[in-house]
Amino acid sequence: SASSMQNKKVAQIKFLIGKAEVLSKGQTEWRSAKYNMVIKSGDRIKTLLNARVEINMPDGTLIKVNENSIFDVKEIKTVEEDKEDKMSFTLWAGNIWARFKKVVTTRQIRQIESPSAVVAIRGTILDMNVDNNQSTTVRVFEGSVSVISKDVEGEVIVGTNQETTVDKGRAPTSPQTITDTGESESSEAGELVLEVNADQLQFTDPAVLMAGVPVTGRVTPRAQVTANGIPLTVTPNGMFNGRVTVQEGLNSINFEAHLNQKKKNSRLRLFVNTKKPQLNLSSPIVAGFLNRRDYSLSGA
Repeated sequence: SASSMQNKKVAQIKFLIGKAEVLSKGQTEWRSAKYNMVIKSGDRIKTLLNARVEINMPDGTLIKVNENSIFDVKEIKTVEEDKEDKMSFTLWAGNIWARFKKVVTTRQIRQIESPSAVVAIRGTILDMNVDNNQSTTVRVFEGSVSVISKDVEGEVIVGTNQETTVDKGRAPTSPQTITDTGESESSEAGELVLEVNADQLQFTDPAVLMAGVPVTGRVTPRAQVTANGIPLTVTPNGMFNGRVTVQEGLNSINFEAHLNQKKKNSRLRLFVNTKKPQLNLSSPIVAGFLNRRDYSLSGA
């Protein structure tokens, strides 16, 4: 029943933008992903262009599957249902962002695979990308992960604000710092970096209509960043923040970075829904007393 599903801890799609599909284990036909859809072990999720799916796991872990991605939920086991605490996934292509609950015992298993790497999670905020050459890049924003290659020996521990890359058939690269806090000429000569944090994509607090939604991210140091034409505050190490005015419904925020005649753009889509649900009762039409043991209610 619906009430029992609410009480049971399950993985569910809690936010959806664009077109995404789900292929259940043992099935051959894809289904359109929907809000509140339950995701089970063996399900495969596919996102198309400009789509994003946000999945809440039973333990509170949040996983966002970004556009043009193929992501498998291999296994979900909970202590209440299975006497185990395990979650494992596979990212075949594309990009995910995840915030895992902290792992406190060795009996808790959190793992993400790709065609070239295996990532053991210890409780962290991370970003993982698999390109067309099956090369895997893992970036950790908080906490730490263990990264190994599927093909050759070698393990690296990637900590906060570090990243590593695993090419097919090679060991992981040594962890490198994500944010360049220096001001060397090499950083200016390289590619202009613009990354927008997408921790929250749906807002229901009416305060955001007055104050705007907070936006954060990082950019190449000394670059200027605007959001829908409004300048944002950029710190010396390249981290930026600010607030952007939004309205009810779907909003598109266009970010633009400038540095030494270089320009880079990024777009963030989010949804604002601050309106309360409306309930219209059609039967009974008037209030009163009924001299019977049962009665019916109807409405919309």
